[in-house]
Amino acid sequence: MCLNLQQRTNYILIRRKIVESIRVRFLATGLLAAKFLLSSVVLDAVLAADATRWEGSEQARVRLVAGARDAEGYIYAGLQFDLAKGWKTYWREPGDSGIAPTFSWKASGNVSTVDVLWPAPIRFRDDFGQNNGYKKDTLLPIRIRPADASEPVSLNLALQYGVCRELCIPGRAELNLIIMPDNVSPHQALIDHHMELVPKPVSAVSGLRVSSVTVRDEDEGVFLSVELERALPAPVNLFVEGPDTYHFEAPCEQPDGDATHSRYLIRVQDAKSAGSLKGAELLFTAVQADLRLEQSWRLDRISYDTGRTRICKQ
Repeated sequence: MCLNLQQRTNYILIRRKIVESIRVRFLATGLLAAKFLLSSVVLDAVLAADATRWEGSEQARVRLVAGARDAEGYIYAGLQFDLAKGWKTYWREPGDSGIAPTFSWKASGNVSTVDVLWPAPIRFRDDFGQNNGYKKDTLLPIRIRPADASEPVSLNLALQYGVCRELCIPGRAELNLIIMPDNVSPHQALIDHHMELVPKPVSAVSGLRVSSVTVRDEDEGVFLSVELERALPAPVNLFVEGPDTYHFEAPCEQPDGDATHSRYLIRVQDAKSAGSLKGAELLFTAVQADLRLEQSWRLDRISYDTGRTRICKQ
């Protein structure tokens, strides 16, 4: 790769920061004698590293891994979770008592946009309710648009997350990864695998879609009535997101469905009336076997038919 003067200057600045970081680290541990680590060869290896070190605890640890550039100019990375047996972490909508992760990228360099992509979650029950997340090791793909495609990307993440078993433990990590413009990474296959688990828009999914959504007042509170069309009889795991002022409980499948249709009632906590949700923007995620759907919906249908009772399908 041929670098112009500005690119060489930026590259030298990055190298100096790494030199200082390593020098401080060795001063703190009494290993200043290991100066050979500051050789140009090793510095280049540090700059080209494909993953950060693991950070965390014996219950859960995290790291960033570098991917490659795609045909549209995006650079990919991944946030990898290594969970001990029996421990779980959470989706962006964590459920009744989960802890959604939060991300700060503000210390990153040469970054125009950063998007975290979410593989479809599972739903699990614990002593505090029903929650959404991941019970096995997972990876969240990260899609980056560089500000300058010819320069390295410095990805700096301040992460807060939660992991739970019988008790929940908050986690924090500061992760720093430099990705070169022409990076070739052994982690791209793992990132691609988890990209396949990210739900697709309704236009790209055949055989599964939300066909009707109504909000209604019932004896037990305010509920969404959601109808799904499906080509397969297999069970569907349905998740709903909406305005932060409301919490959407786990769906209750109704017994009035058939082989190609199913209906769910979803209680909306903190909603005073059905009318208060008119115009709300909802996002549905539906998972059925290998189908993973993401579908947005503007809530315009209000029903004032009250007095129904939920009967969940067993």
